[in-house]
Amino acid sequence: MAKMNEALIRVKKESGIKSNELIARGTKIDTSTVSLHFSGKRQINVEQAYLYADFFKVHIIKILDDYITQYPIVAYCTDKGTVRLRNEDEWEVVLAPNDTENDGDFCIYEKNSRTISWYNPQIKVEKKEAVNTYCYLKNFRECPLIGSNTTCSNDNYVGLVIKYLGKKTYKILNYQTLKHFTQKIDVCYPITKTSHLDFSKYYKIKALINQ
Repeated sequence: MAKMNEALIRVKKESGIKSNELIARGTKIDTSTVSLHFSGKRQINVEQAYLYADFFKVHIIKILDDYITQYPIVAYCTDKGTVRLRNEDEWEVVLAPNDTENDGDFCIYEKNSRTISWYNPQIKVEKKEAVNTYCYLKNFRECPLIGSNTTCSNDNYVGLVIKYLGKKTYKILNYQTLKHFTQKIDVCYPITKTSHLDFSKYYKIKALINQ
């Protein structure tokens, strides 16, 4: 049977630090708990992973084993309800300690409200089926500097679909501004849930491209 905390144990070995008492003082985790962590007899939690990462001066992902499920943040919502895609330097993930496996969801992050909106790219609604559904509303059109079939973030939104008007055009309620607008939309992804980072067991962290 494999031990728990293999990633943490590996980081300790690579650091050359052998004393659990020294690690306990540095992390302020009691010595008995530290010993259980490094013997693989007790699983660490995310809060403890942050303490170990700070002590060993490594990225938290280096501390976590694969038992912590991660979901990618693929886009960012503004306080005006528009959605822009992730920039090249914005490789962030949401840690979900209570999830047993990744179910394929993606995350949209709204900074001001510290809220995550979840959607699954395999689940779509369209036309009248989308009415009365809170959605990530995404368009595909030719971008001048990028090429065809590439998402242009100026045409992406999150909002409640009020009415289907035909020809891929929808009447939408913007929750951020509480105003209605009409927009042509290529695909509607239902928002499956929303989570406030301050009141949930989710953690947003910077990801490592090469782990």
